[in-house]
Amino acid sequence: GIYCIFDDANIYHVKAMIVGPQDTPYDSGFYFFDIHFPLQYPLLPPKVKFMTLNSEVRFNPNLYKCGKVCLSIIGTWSGPSWTSAMNLNTVLVSIQSLLNEMPLQNEPGYETETGEPAIEYNKLIHYYNIKVAVIQMINLPPIDFEDFAEYMNKDFMKNYPRYIDYLSKNTYLHETKLKSKYAGMATKFDMNKLKVFIDEIKDRLTEVIIEPVEPVEPVSATEKKKYIRKCPKL
Repeated sequence: GIYCIFDDANIYHVKAMIVGPQDTPYDSGFYFFDIHFPLQYPLLPPKVKFMTLNSEVRFNPNLYKCGKVCLSIIGTWSGPSWTSAMNLNTVLVSIQSLLNEMPLQNEPGYETETGEPAIEYNKLIHYYNIKVAVIQMINLPPIDFEDFAEYMNKDFMKNYPRYIDYLSKNTYLHETKLKSKYAGMATKFDMNKLKVFIDEIKDRLTEVIIEPVEPVEPVSATEKKKYIRKCPKL
């Protein structure tokens, strides 16, 4: 569920995509991160920017709309700090762990919250997971993240039943207005429109067929000689 593309021109620059863990509000969504390592690495941690952005949604208490990633090991959150034993894998797995079943619990003061605030937040995140982290990211990925298209397309086709399952189980939310007390997020659910977009993407990817290559007739040894050009005498 974690993909990385390294910059051949700059070994200190890495782009990453985390596919949202199943059975969470982030289920099978595409979450992008732009990572820059300092020259002092591994003594100092990398800088990480969240790239699956949309002004309507705050995907996680630790992932800001401006792209800031709050994580203690990269020095942007309180808690255990970076050590030279850590690496890129440590950072990405730590971020992946933020995409959990109850993301509101990542917010100080909400560590044990499982009631209405957490449920409302989850409903909004799961909706925007389909609207933004799947549909928007496939149709319009962040600039310079287009190289992930092949992986996204394969994962989309594999997880298409999961998207449809979510939409069918939540048809009752269609045209419902919901506002979360956390982060001021609010929307009117349009499940029908999401279903249309999801099916359009599936149809488009299904129609991508590689043209068959015409077989080439073998050439006999006699015929080969006709096409061998001798080097002219100087």
